[in-house]
Amino acid sequence: MKVNGGQREGSSAGGRSDGAILPKAVNHSTVGSPTIRVALLREGSAVESRSMCLYADHLVRGLSAPELVAQSPDWARGRASHLDRHVTRYWRIPQRLVSHSDVYHILDHANAHWIRSLPPDRTVVTCHDLMLLKLLTGDVRSREGTPLLAAAAFRWSVSHLRQAAAVVCDSNATRDDARRLLGCAPERLHVVYPGLATAFRPLPDRSEMRAQLRRSFGVTAPVMLLHVGHRYFYKNVEGLLHALAWLIRKGRHNVQLVKVGEDLTEGQQGLIRRLGLTSHVRLAGAVGLGDLVRLYNAADALVYPSLAEGFGWPIVEAMACGTPVVCSARGALAEVAGTAASLVDPEDPVDIAQGVTRILDDEPFRKELVQRGLDRSRAFGWDEALTRLRALYVTVAEGSGHSLLPSPRVRGGEG
Repeated sequence: MKVNGGQREGSSAGGRSDGAILPKAVNHSTVGSPTIRVALLREGSAVESRSMCLYADHLVRGLSAPELVAQSPDWARGRASHLDRHVTRYWRIPQRLVSHSDVYHILDHANAHWIRSLPPDRTVVTCHDLMLLKLLTGDVRSREGTPLLAAAAFRWSVSHLRQAAAVVCDSNATRDDARRLLGCAPERLHVVYPGLATAFRPLPDRSEMRAQLRRSFGVTAPVMLLHVGHRYFYKNVEGLLHALAWLIRKGRHNVQLVKVGEDLTEGQQGLIRRLGLTSHVRLAGAVGLGDLVRLYNAADALVYPSLAEGFGWPIVEAMACGTPVVCSARGALAEVAGTAASLVDPEDPVDIAQGVTRILDDEPFRKELVQRGLDRSRAFGWDEALTRLRALYVTVAEGSGHSLLPSPRVRGGEG
């Protein structure tokens, strides 16, 4: 059985431009082998987070192989206001969905309510994490309180995961959360680890590159720590800053932290000043893929003490670049890292700092983590992820989406 992708009317295939999803039949089927038409449904690259955009883009590209051609709609091509984005997510898009494909794959759990406009028995939804539900249940805590309206909308949207023929989970930790927090049937939950872009690798001439890159980002200290991600509560930026302050109080003044991602909150910037870290923190903002790869290669360690994650792309990216990782010993991060990282208690700044110290001071341990990380990162490839998704599309199209996929294979640095 062959699998082809759905294409939006009004795209390069021509037709109306009302945003409806119609199948684009691509002639790759063979006699006696019917075609499966798959529609990949996303909100739009202009408004998606980096990780959501990476996931959707890789699926669109990766599934456009001869045996499966997938093209997704992109309703939000320009920057929209906060209100307009919500109107689009909760009203415009559901109004434009039509049921002409064999399988539908909603690529973001926050849009699981789109299933109301689709045949549930032929719809797959990817669940990346359930962070707002974990906040509501007290599994994780936020210093800024709970955004009740956003949490209520999120709870309503993800409640529709229970209706899907299959739910793709980025990790076993996310699968367990979906079962525990939403009551999803275990036989409908399938773990498919996301893949890693091939751009993440150790670079040649690392010493010269490190010196040049550090200068360009204003890093003057001999030791450079790196954090990649946004500023949301579960990223534990505050815990990371307290760990950095502890290192400096203990006499390690030769350390600077480069923070990649959106600007910090006023509260986080105030904490930097109160802890006396102004000269020890460099805010790089959003960077392109090339600079991100170089930053990973230039760093002495990635420090990623999140309170919770659905997967944790930055730790795998750092490992693939030969950079040792300090990360949380909880949930998906511990699962993804295995024994290839220095695992710490994210709520204990001293433990975070001591994890960093061991990497900086214990050269044999550092070298061991680098090698384990390189081995571990090879386990997360898009080829296997796409193979597992193709198999799932076939089972859903055949009406057997409740048949569990085999557990994903993870080799290298296993816990």
